[in-house]
Amino acid sequence: MDESIFEAIERSRLVDTVLLVLAIAAPAVIIIILRLFRTKMFVACHRHHWALAFVAAPMLFLLWKAYNAVADRYGLDSVFGLFVNVTIFAAATAVMIVLDFIFYAIFTHKPRQG
Repeated sequence: MDESIFEAIERSRLVDTVLLVLAIAAPAVIIIILRLFRTKMFVACHRHHWALAFVAAPMLFLLWKAYNAVADRYGLDSVFGLFVNVTIFAAATAVMIVLDFIFYAIFTHKPRQG
């Protein structure tokens, strides 16, 4: 019996591996980019976006693990499991929005008056 691509991905845990590598490598790459190009416009004007990306990569891995835990517990066809996952992802979205405002306030230079 031939295995589908989805079964092969699930068996090999490819998505878990890719997201784990991304969660570890992306913050390191972001630090290197910020260090090398700190005076360039694409870094200097968007520091809050870089900080948000630094947080988002590991958070994506954690959300994937949470989604899988809920799906394993309640099944993929459970309405309750769906609402649990919607709640988790809505809370994560709210956290990212708040972090974006905080990072914007911290990293945006305001002109001095006087």
